Amino acid sequence: MIKIDNERCLKCGSCVASFPEILFFNDEAEVEAKENITEEELEQVKEFIESQSCPVDAIKEVKEEEKKED
Repeated sequence: MIKIDNERCLKCGSCVASFPEILFFNDEAEVEAKENITEEELEQVKEFIESQSCPVDAIKEVKEEEKKED
C-alpha cells in the first residue's frame, strides 16, 4: 500500500506525472494512490520512493501490519 503525507506534500505533481495510472489529485487537491495497487505497480512506485524523487519525501510504502496500527 502507498501512503501520501499530504501535510508534507508540495503538490508539485512529479509523482502524479510519473505514475498517472497509480497516483492522482483528489477533489481537495491532495495526492492519493488508487486502491488495489498490483505488485508490479507497487514495485514501480517503490523505485520512485527509493530514488528520492519526491522533494519532501512525502510518499511511503505501508506494510499491511503498519496499516492495521493506524
